[in-house]
Amino acid sequence: MFTQTGIRRAVVVVLAVVLLLVFCSGIPGGALAARQQALPAAVRSLDQLSLEFREVARRGEASVVRIEIRGTPRPASEDSLPGSPEEFFRRFFEAPFGGRADEPELPDSDDAQRYDVPRRVGAGSGWIYDRRGHVVTNHHVVRDAESVVVKLHDGRECPARVVATDAATDIALLVIEAGDLTPAVLSEGSLEQGDIVFAFGSPFEFEFSMSQGIVSGKGRRTGILGPSGYEDFIQTDAAINPGNSGGPLTNARAEVVGMNSSIVTGSGLFGGIGFAIPIAMIRPVVEQMIEFQAVRRGQLGIFIQDDPDVLKSFGYEGPGAVVSDVVPDGPADKAGIRAGDVVTRLDGQGVAGAAALRQA
Repeated sequence: MFTQTGIRRAVVVVLAVVLLLVFCSGIPGGALAARQQALPAAVRSLDQLSLEFREVARRGEASVVRIEIRGTPRPASEDSLPGSPEEFFRRFFEAPFGGRADEPELPDSDDAQRYDVPRRVGAGSGWIYDRRGHVVTNHHVVRDAESVVVKLHDGRECPARVVATDAATDIALLVIEAGDLTPAVLSEGSLEQGDIVFAFGSPFEFEFSMSQGIVSGKGRRTGILGPSGYEDFIQTDAAINPGNSGGPLTNARAEVVGMNSSIVTGSGLFGGIGFAIPIAMIRPVVEQMIEFQAVRRGQLGIFIQDDPDVLKSFGYEGPGAVVSDVVPDGPADKAGIRAGDVVTRLDGQGVAGAAALRQA
């Protein structure tokens, strides 16, 4: 039989044990209850995020294409030096473990020439630009092409014609004859560091794949396009691998913000740093290709540099581009610009260097 005193002692002991357990757990009782209540909401948020990603995949993949290139592989030349743009793209475009991806087995070289069998050069990605059948991809994807086949997301395979290519921006335009096409939606908004992005394409020929990352940086120059190239890359950690070249980079609304172009790697595989051409550069180039079947650029008729030592030799140490030479009778010559002049502003905007002046 329990006495009231005994009951009170038992209650005190039980309460002490409960309080000790809560204290030892390091979690206040109220916080524990709040965390238990918040858990379902967090799970619901993750589920909603997953559904949003799924919608990006559904909307984005509809305009993505796989590009198969056939032609004669370009032999190594004196121009293809280690570290050169050609060598980089050659290595990046090759399949892993050496050789070209899925290169067909051919008879010996004499038989191949006799039957004029086209060799498989490689495969890349692209995206539908409009309902007229224009497809955008990289210049380096189709530069060796003797024939091009575009595979649509619904499985159709269409022969493609190369309309124009531009090595200076690594942009190429193809055209196919097909109906019921779904063009990509191009972004009209701004893109900032930290924004979520998605890279589409066929890495290692795993067709219509999608990877996710963020914008790691903007306005990157790598020098991969050479001294005459126009570079303003988006840097991303979304996985980009061989076969992704030419595929779209989209935002969380599945709008195209750029096009996968290259990576920084010591192995030929993705190492966390990929680069995409921004849509602001792609759009005007593609529109010119559609209208003129070429890219037309204005010429000032000057040679410019922004090497600090060169600037100092001309007595200038601030930002700008120094004119190292002037083309006789060119627009700049006629306007009175001379070697040694330093361009610091253009249309009221400051000029950070030679690259900024060229791309202005």
